[in-house]
Amino acid sequence: LLGWALSWYVEIDAAALILALVPGGIAEMAITAKVLGLAVPFVTALQVSRMLCVVLTTGWLYRRFIADAKPKR
Repeated sequence: LLGWALSWYVEIDAAALILALVPGGIAEMAITAKVLGLAVPFVTALQVSRMLCVVLTTGWLYRRFIADAKPKR
């Protein structure tokens, strides 16, 4: 839904944006983009960026919300 909405504001194909933003494997999304004739470098770059954001924020989110919520003994 976000990819479709963004396609109204930027000049990138909605299908490429959807593949770039959907959670899934980087390789699978790149192969799907290639088969569909979409912007493979764009899809791959956004998938890598998404994965990097997840990896860099997961530890902080865990410490901030989960570890602090556990009862202290």
